[in-house]
Amino acid sequence: MGKKIQIIIFGLLILFLIVTRFYRLGDTAFFVNDQGRDIKVLYNMLINGKMTLIGPATSFAGQFGNIYFGSYYYYFLLPFYLISQSAYFMTGVFPALFIVGVLLFFLVKEFQFGQKFIISLLLVFSWFSLYYTRFLWNLNLAFLLSFILFSAFLVFKKRIVKHGLLSLIFGLISGMVFQVHYGMLFLYVSLLVFFFNQRKNLLLYLLGFIISFFPFLLFDIRHQYVISKNILSYVSSFFKFNGTGASINSLISIFAKMFEYYLLPLVSVNYWVKVISALSIYLSVIIFHLRKKREVNTFIAMSFIIFFLSFFVFKRDFDYYLACFMIWFYIGLGLALYDLAKKTLGRYLVTGLLILFIGLNYFKYFTLPINSFGLAKQYFITRIIKNNLLKNNTKELSILVLPHRDDVNSLEYLMSLDNFYINPNAKNKYMVCYGKCVGLKKILYSDSSISVYADR
Repeated sequence: MGKKIQIIIFGLLILFLIVTRFYRLGDTAFFVNDQGRDIKVLYNMLINGKMTLIGPATSFAGQFGNIYFGSYYYYFLLPFYLISQSAYFMTGVFPALFIVGVLLFFLVKEFQFGQKFIISLLLVFSWFSLYYTRFLWNLNLAFLLSFILFSAFLVFKKRIVKHGLLSLIFGLISGMVFQVHYGMLFLYVSLLVFFFNQRKNLLLYLLGFIISFFPFLLFDIRHQYVISKNILSYVSSFFKFNGTGASINSLISIFAKMFEYYLLPLVSVNYWVKVISALSIYLSVIIFHLRKKREVNTFIAMSFIIFFLSFFVFKRDFDYYLACFMIWFYIGLGLALYDLAKKTLGRYLVTGLLILFIGLNYFKYFTLPINSFGLAKQYFITRIIKNNLLKNNTKELSILVLPHRDDVNSLEYLMSLDNFYINPNAKNKYMVCYGKCVGLKKILYSDSSISVYADR
């Protein structure tokens, strides 16, 4: 393939990438519970100078409360927040990071242009990728930063692995990104493959990784070692039966979800057909990369194996956990498809499958209804409440959101941006219902998905 053709193909891919990541962003990007919670932390950092040594709470809990992610999530976003406090701007950071990741991936010399092209097609056109690369959340930031870090590592691999100081720095940055969401465990363990023949620098990589947890140590010392006690209590109860644990059925269901999320949505086939199809592809990709016996292929095979095993560690089969592995699944699959396409019959098969993949995934994503918890809807709700408050000549209010009370976070943040004051005891009370509920005296707005009430 000539250079000019490569440049044209690359340009078209980037154009599709930019358009798809920002088109209808307000209608589809989540801005509700976790998003409001996290941006309120940034608000307190900027306005009140409240710095933090820990990040958001995980879904794991010990005897003394939740176990936490690291604080690097907030500190990475803070410079962007200093530029603009707009929820649209902060949300836009995430698709922009994905674009940076794809651009950097094309600089990796480890793969041929054709391999990178197929991988990028899978990444750009996947509805699951579209869904998770378009809103503010620590899990999304974890895999996006990991993608950028992974691509940068492959570009500078020889220097990082062989230079002790760079190994230490890379380990430090890896630990920081890992703490944004622990679901990326598979990646940073698999990266040890590249350090295998450089044992001294492997230790420096691990040392840097450990040093990244220093903020937790400071927090622990300040709070009577509550984190250490909590982790120990969690570990001690780890092997006890837990109703949320990963059962055989839930592990099997992972492959049915992989079929729908990673591969072919909207395909109405038997549950077991989905499971067997996804499992066969998963195992085939592992075998393909193990047989290649190259460092990067061994890394990919290890990441596939460790990711599956991590379900036993985390004891979770949540849908969003699959987002952590999405990019590396497509890298492993894309390389296998490229090899298959080298044969004449395989070329037609791969082309047909990619056309089917792109068609189904785009139809799936762009036929999704407007998100009731999306940016545009949240701004719309706050505008209704603001207009009613101004009629009453007040800027003080309380908001209740049902059925999940924590979903109030986004509305409270948006109200605060315009100097409206949230007070649980305020006389002006508002209720927002997602679904059906009995409201207050006055209905301000209602449609099939939400209702907004006021007490007067």
